[in-house]
Amino acid sequence: IIPKIKNNDLFFDTELLILASQSNFSIKEIPVTWKDENQRKTKIKIFKTSFDYFKEIIKIKVRLKKTH
Repeated sequence: IIPKIKNNDLFFDTELLILASQSNFSIKEIPVTWKDENQRKTKIKIFKTSFDYFKEIIKIKVRLKKTH
């Protein structure tokens, strides 16, 4: 699956899950407790990132539609 991934940014893991699901792999959720010792502020801009994710979802839907 990894060679099929086109995005190397924040969308990488989402694309990995989408491709795994499309390939009928079983996906297991494992809970994680996250602690940020430094309490740093995020550098992610929520609206820009959300819009970028939306564009990536459209791209992968188009790409998957072409392969099926």
